[in-house]
Amino acid sequence: MCIIDLIILSTFSILKIFLVFSQNKLVRDAMDVQEFDFGDVERATNYFSEKNVIREGSLGKVYKGELLRPGGRVTYAFKRLRTRGRDVTLELFKYLSKIKHENIYSPVGYCVEKNVAKEKLKWEVLIYEFPSRGSLDLYLSKEELTWLKRLNICLGVVRGLSYLHDVGLVHGNLMSKNILLDDNWEAKLANFNLAQGFEVVFSRGECWLSFSSGRLIVDDIVHWHYRTGDPTEDIYSLGTVLFQALCGKPTPTREYMGNHFLSSFARFYYAEGTFRDIIDPTLRKQMSQKSFDIFSAISYRCLHHERPKIHEIVNKIEEALEHQLEFENVLVVAEQKRSFQQQQLKIPLKEIQLATNGFHADHLIGRGGFGGVYKAELLHLDVRNYVKMNNSHRQSIVENFAYQRIKSKVAVKKLDNRYGQGTKQFLQEIEVLSVLNHQNIVPLLGFCDEDGEMILVYEYASNGSLDRHIGKIGKVYGHTWAQRLQICLDVAHGLKYLHEMDIIHRDIKSANILIGDTQEGMIGDFGLSRVKKNTNVEFSVTDVAGTPGYVEPKYARTGMVSKQTDIYSLGVVLLEVFCGRLAISPTLGDDPEYLLHQAKRHFQQKTFNQMIDPYLNEEFEKSRAISENTSVFHSIIIFAEITYKCLHNDQAHQLTMADVVKELKKAWAIYHVSRYFFHNDLKGIFTEERVEMLSTEIIQRDITDYTNFTDFTTGKAFLHDYKRLFKWFWNR
Repeated sequence: MCIIDLIILSTFSILKIFLVFSQNKLVRDAMDVQEFDFGDVERATNYFSEKNVIREGSLGKVYKGELLRPGGRVTYAFKRLRTRGRDVTLELFKYLSKIKHENIYSPVGYCVEKNVAKEKLKWEVLIYEFPSRGSLDLYLSKEELTWLKRLNICLGVVRGLSYLHDVGLVHGNLMSKNILLDDNWEAKLANFNLAQGFEVVFSRGECWLSFSSGRLIVDDIVHWHYRTGDPTEDIYSLGTVLFQALCGKPTPTREYMGNHFLSSFARFYYAEGTFRDIIDPTLRKQMSQKSFDIFSAISYRCLHHERPKIHEIVNKIEEALEHQLEFENVLVVAEQKRSFQQQQLKIPLKEIQLATNGFHADHLIGRGGFGGVYKAELLHLDVRNYVKMNNSHRQSIVENFAYQRIKSKVAVKKLDNRYGQGTKQFLQEIEVLSVLNHQNIVPLLGFCDEDGEMILVYEYASNGSLDRHIGKIGKVYGHTWAQRLQICLDVAHGLKYLHEMDIIHRDIKSANILIGDTQEGMIGDFGLSRVKKNTNVEFSVTDVAGTPGYVEPKYARTGMVSKQTDIYSLGVVLLEVFCGRLAISPTLGDDPEYLLHQAKRHFQQKTFNQMIDPYLNEEFEKSRAISENTSVFHSIIIFAEITYKCLHNDQAHQLTMADVVKELKKAWAIYHVSRYFFHNDLKGIFTEERVEMLSTEIIQRDITDYTNFTDFTTGKAFLHDYKRLFKWFWNR
């Protein structure tokens, strides 16, 4: 190409640029922007010191500094660019400064280095308001960026992009690191380095100007080029940003994901209907289902070949936000009801003092590091009835403002404020127990916080705590195998419920398992519990707590707590029940984990049957002598295996409480089915194989969740409750 051709091309290019600018309403309405003194900017940035650099891009560095303005000193961001003296950057800057929208990061001023020779490069500085919170990519994986905040940020992004498209611009560089956040988490689109005009029509057809900033600023004018500024490219980039906000993570790097990026994975999981699997569980629990459905659907369409228009996206994000606000208003009402219920749980100190005769020793039934526990009769909220009414979807007692109160035996725990954790445990227990609702959780009936006293009132467990049954000195642990299975299964159900509620107990032990009137097991003492979103992953605590002998070794060593912490402790309790002695006992010498070490050795040597409580062995031998029933030993093996797994719950074989419940149900069902049939002269018809088949059906139908067996000697109740199940089995 000759020099004449270059001159003609350059002239034609400049003419096109002028036509683009003149037809754009932003330029027609343009006003002068403020010019700052270059010397002031130099001093504000400590002469562009590396210490002031807050960001570095392909076109230059961004510095932080303060300028004296009317009303005081103001922090700004200074983007320094070097040009060849033609003020091209300045012209682009003046153009972009006229883009006025609350979700667009527009410059507020500029300055130019003076007295620079024509043949030398000179500095030009673009001046912006300082983005106090930085860019969106810094917060994508942080819990402080709630789902509601993410929706508002995304709405700001799409509104800003809608404005750009309306005035004939394509951003061309949309990504989470180019979305800045102010103090109010308001999103602002930034970094228009690749901004492009579109829909500018010439007589020879459609033509679009490319504002590739690198070429405009650095290269010669003959290198300006033209390409289609396609707004659908912005829509695709927007889809990636929306999925990042939804999943709670930035786009993976090539090193981490190979050639696959988040958008590809998002499309795959969405098409498979399993998109929720890749969403941060913490976010997932905050979402309204309608909000999630609408947001994920429009995000997916943005990544499709046929992409929606920007105005449709704005409408969909607004709709998703509206549903989320409705959902959170419901949560606020629920929180208000819970707060009101807590007020109803308050019991006057005078009533408690009167019921316990001033906390007299005659009423004392237990004592620990927290203080004393007293038995009394008190008037309190009928919590069980309240729960029952609400679960059956009747009008709630809260709505009636008429809490029914009853008088019954209660356990009064009086915390001793001389101990450091007293206040913390007191508040934690009220907070946790006031929202729990499960038959295997000891209910909080009331509390008192008057005159420096901290008192918790619980349902009275007539049969005391499990450790008192196991650890009776000089006496045999008298629970039958049926009762032990039922208690362990009850506790497993309660712990499974806690984990589903994102609660980690942290102090599961036989002393914190109470036995009710019908030998049902209930979990108590929530003073050390932790409520944690996403309890499937470990998190660190500074106050490692619990009881020696029951505490998971990894938790004790590192302070990392998870659901596995509770499962390990439950394994210790199962071992105690199986062996008929406590993990820690003064009669076993100085080693606090003597029982655990002994159990490990027997498991390795496959002689675990030697660990069975002698009382149970005697029961099993009598049963086999009468009925020749050997299926009961299958129940014992299942119980022993799940106990071992709880105590060896490593990362490679992580158990959940659902797994533990399933195995304990299996042990429960096999024992009771075989016991009934072999005690009713049906052993010729019901072989051990068929017994196991029926047991499996019982497990699948989840019968143990709503049936309480206390006496299996006759089998009448069993047959009555399961006559339909037996009919099904008989016809197989």
